[in-house]
Amino acid sequence: MARDFTKNLSNYVTLGINRIGPLINGASQVSFSYWVKFDTLAAGAGDAMFSVRLPTLNTRNAYMLSGKLVAGGRSQAADSFRLVTGTSTLSTAVWYHVGIMYNYAVDNIIIYLNGAVDANGISGTWGSPTYVHSDSVYPDFIGCASDAGFPTLTTSQLDGQMAEFAVWKTELNANDFASLAKGFTPNQIRPQSLVAYWPMTGSGTNIQEIVNANNGTITGSIPAADHPRVYA
Repeated sequence: MARDFTKNLSNYVTLGINRIGPLINGASQVSFSYWVKFDTLAAGAGDAMFSVRLPTLNTRNAYMLSGKLVAGGRSQAADSFRLVTGTSTLSTAVWYHVGIMYNYAVDNIIIYLNGAVDANGISGTWGSPTYVHSDSVYPDFIGCASDAGFPTLTTSQLDGQMAEFAVWKTELNANDFASLAKGFTPNQIRPQSLVAYWPMTGSGTNIQEIVNANNGTITGSIPAADHPRVYA
């Protein structure tokens, strides 16, 4: 079962402090994958799918902006936030597979939507050819972004369902993301480089992570919902 998020500041999933950053430290390429279905589409920036923190900054973040996907991030704490915006206009009540590949070595982000390239580029450059982790005092999140350690704006929260969130310490190519979009689970794609995988199944208060046991914790109510069709 997927998890159903609402724009409510009392309901969110925290992964804990320094959960994702250390796993991708030193990587020249990092890839993310997840399924998402929107209940509403905010007029401005909102509906954040995940947030990974440097000391007091979002080092990477994926969100929806006026119906289009946006992915951005930093290679290190000293960087400015660089981003790219997708070209496809999204709809509600439809499961989308989203893939994001950060390539720090060549200053690039690629967004894949349902296995096809939706955006390719970056607004500027990063300062390091690899990801440089530095400890944060704020948690990483699924289903929301944060300004001061916890969700503070309802516009920064996902209104919809999300499932199969995964992170690789390598570049996934077009064939890899196409396979994920067809329903292959993340642990079937480059498993030697998979560093985190939250299927987001079950109905308890923990969000199980099956690679390194970095389980997430639900605050408030994020109930189970129908899962996208995947093939384990």
